[in-house]
Amino acid sequence: MTARSPSTDTDAILALAGGAAYDAGRGTGRFIFYNVGPLTAFGKFDVIALGETQAAAERAMEETLPASSAPEPRGHGEAP
Repeated sequence: MTARSPSTDTDAILALAGGAAYDAGRGTGRFIFYNVGPLTAFGKFDVIALGETQAAAERAMEETLPASSAPEPRGHGEAP
């Protein structure tokens, strides 16, 4: 993951996650973020948590990555 100024919702979310965002190059982090939609303006953002067990991954989603820290979603067609 390259350091960038938060200019998009994706950048803002990755900035909030910090070192917890998975970095394939280093093999570090525990959250994999991705856009499951085909279009940037209308896509759906999702996350996968990594853990030793499914229970540990679920706990990380609930405790380490609170939904309240995510940016407010924009409506369809709104500019960034």
